[in-house]
Amino acid sequence: MLFKKFIFCELLFTFDYSDVGSMNAHKYSFKKDRKIKSRKNINSIFEKGEHVLVSPFHIRGMRKSSENALPRIQYIFSVSKKKIRKAVERNRIKRQMREICRLLTQDWDTLISEPNTTIQVVVVYTGKEKISFALAKKKLNSGIVRLINKLMLTSG
Repeated sequence: MLFKKFIFCELLFTFDYSDVGSMNAHKYSFKKDRKIKSRKNINSIFEKGEHVLVSPFHIRGMRKSSENALPRIQYIFSVSKKKIRKAVERNRIKRQMREICRLLTQDWDTLISEPNTTIQVVVVYTGKEKISFALAKKKLNSGIVRLINKLMLTSG
């Protein structure tokens, strides 16, 4: 038994980890600059922004011109404490939404045709029960694509 543990440890330490962080790893990251942090921006999205309803998501967004190097899309996620009582479940849903956005952001960036334009998106989960990852991905993708198309058609 001790011999098996030794061989396992030896294999673990001799494994080459260099190819784990490949060149495409940064392509699918969700960094801090992707998050909307300003309360003023969040309030203006709710007051003046467009909205799309794709059950169980209520997606609001606003187009903003930016001269500095902001990302093309910024997000904030919300799950109602009134509808999903347990914090563990709310956090799980927010993690799912963040992961979906992390994976699909590259596709959504190509839909934004104008340079120096940032789209700020607020995703509110309005369902009463948990949703599967595949269904959430399908619904969130269709909702955000509809929102981006709606925002790109309106004048800035």
